[in-house]
Amino acid sequence: MNWKLVLQLSLFGLVMAVATVFWIPSTVEPAFWLVIFGFSAYLIAPRTVGPSGMMLVIGPVIGVVSGVVIGLFVLLAAKLIKVRPSRKAPFPGTTPYG
Repeated sequence: MNWKLVLQLSLFGLVMAVATVFWIPSTVEPAFWLVIFGFSAYLIAPRTVGPSGMMLVIGPVIGVVSGVVIGLFVLLAAKLIKVRPSRKAPFPGTTPYG
C-alpha cells in the first residue's frame, strides 16, 4: 500500500470537505466533487497493479447501488408518513424535531 498517496488523498479530501462546507456554494458543489473524484482517480490509476484496478470500477457501482437503496428507503418513509401522520413525532404528544 502506498501510504504517501493515502495521506495525500486524505488531506486533499479533508481540505475539500472544509471548502464545501464554508466556501463552495451548494449550487456548484456537485461539479466540484466530480472534479475531485476525477483528480483522485487520475492520481490512483497509474499506481494500481492487478486486481486493485477493479476497485476503481466496483467503488462507484457500490456507491450508486447504495444511493438507490437509500432513495427507496426515503420514498417508502415518505409514503408511510403520508399514510400514518402519527409516525412523524418521535413520542406521543411531541412535535417532530423539536
